[in-house]
Amino acid sequence: MKLGMGRGVLVMVPLLLCLTLLDVRLGPRTAAIATIGILLGMVLMAARFSFSAAFANWLGGERRTLAAHAVMLLVGSLVFAALLYLEPGLRPNVYPLSLGVVAGAFLFGVGMQLAAACASSSLYLTGNGSLNAVLVLLAFMAGSLPGEVHRLTFWSHMTWPSFSILEHWGWQGVAGQCAVLVGIIWWAARHHGFDRALWAAACLLGVLNGLVLLLTHRPWGVSTAMAGWGFEAARILGWQVGPVSRGVAHMAEVGLLRHPASLLNLAVVVGAMAWSLGQGTLRLRFDGRPLVLLGQLTGGLLMGYGSRIVPGCNIGAYFSGIASFSAHGWLWLIMALCGSAAGLRLKTWFV
Repeated sequence: MKLGMGRGVLVMVPLLLCLTLLDVRLGPRTAAIATIGILLGMVLMAARFSFSAAFANWLGGERRTLAAHAVMLLVGSLVFAALLYLEPGLRPNVYPLSLGVVAGAFLFGVGMQLAAACASSSLYLTGNGSLNAVLVLLAFMAGSLPGEVHRLTFWSHMTWPSFSILEHWGWQGVAGQCAVLVGIIWWAARHHGFDRALWAAACLLGVLNGLVLLLTHRPWGVSTAMAGWGFEAARILGWQVGPVSRGVAHMAEVGLLRHPASLLNLAVVVGAMAWSLGQGTLRLRFDGRPLVLLGQLTGGLLMGYGSRIVPGCNIGAYFSGIASFSAHGWLWLIMALCGSAAGLRLKTWFV
């Protein structure tokens, strides 16, 4: 995965110009957030770091990616623990345990298998030229709108208090979670081997998520921005959507480039596109088989709806949730695996 000198210059010069423009127009913090997003997109694209395929592999018995995910969660947990100790004002992703988490994670698991993509992979595959990923993103945004409304109405009545491993058990809880993750890494690597590229990407993702937390005071998340994009599209079309959360409404107020979550999503696409250009792999691709398209659109709708009633997706609820020492992140993982198992069975109808 070497970046040729000519292609590297071709890619980096426009990126640096864009970041300089952001620095001048919107300030250095915005440029820094965009830089982190671009790096996230490059790492995801370079390693083809997938969540939907990883879950399918785990259920199928191939668990090499399990170690990589555990490495990502371990590094993220250690970085988050240090930052939360040094900067008490940071806001980790600790959300209530609820039926919304149970149902939303299950639906998301079904959806990401039908779509053959999750929230983050849809972004980096869009940067790689996949038109099918664009359709998944559009369906994701559409599904987010009713999910956002129902989370604040129907699902809001079925919640229990949140549980933070860090707040309730202190550093013993941090040590316990890290020990569990180390055990998973050891077992998976011993029995299934390890992939150096995936492990390197996992470490980088953990560190970059920590930088997102430090700069924006919130961990990395994807689905809130998706809902914000959908809400903005509905507003432009003259559709009345509501109620929506304060985070989604705030995105419409400040603009897509000024909101950190929205900017990160856009930057991930740019970063993946830049990496693809540098590797010479950027090309438009489209699988127009009707059943495949139906599966991807259905999957996108389910992911969008499920991500909002949690709230959070494979990034905000699973990755950032577990790294934030929130019990809802572990619950999301269990239910998303159950949903993935159901989604893999349903997927045979869409081929």
